[in-house]
Amino acid sequence: MESADAVVDVAAGADVCLISMDLPGGGIRAATAIVAEHPGTSVVMLTRVADDDELVEAVRVGAAGYIVTDIARTRFPEAIHAVLRGEVAIPRLLVGVLTERLRERLRRRHLALRDRPGVELTTREWEVLDFMCDGLSTREIAGRLLISEITVRRHISAVLKKLHVASRGDAVKLLESA
Repeated sequence: MESADAVVDVAAGADVCLISMDLPGGGIRAATAIVAEHPGTSVVMLTRVADDDELVEAVRVGAAGYIVTDIARTRFPEAIHAVLRGEVAIPRLLVGVLTERLRERLRRRHLALRDRPGVELTTREWEVLDFMCDGLSTREIAGRLLISEITVRRHISAVLKKLHVASRGDAVKLLESA
């Protein structure tokens, strides 16, 4: 069995590259390298057992397919042809997993911070923080978002806690320096 490094060399000029998740050296590692070094090559990950986290990781690194090896013999060529047409090939059973992960991700956004770890803020926390940066009061934010002032205060408290700052002003300064 080839190692992850050898697969990257083999992928040069290929339209599609099939990689086992169990590849010595790591299938994900090989996929990452191929996607980076050969952007015209579509990577399809092969696995013996469908795994939610594996699928998400494969998609994250740029794989165009994730196929369980017990797929029906007639479906395998169809899946590869779909990838060659620019479609994504994943088991229907896992489409829901990707959809839920995407929804979850859309509800949270990452704030990268200088000289400290970044934080995840919900969409509502981002909205409140944006209004804080615009200088709006708690009452004005509540009016814009059509929520109570108490709810705005809770969101502000959550933002301050996540950012590890003591005041709204400190949060705004931190965001401006990010």
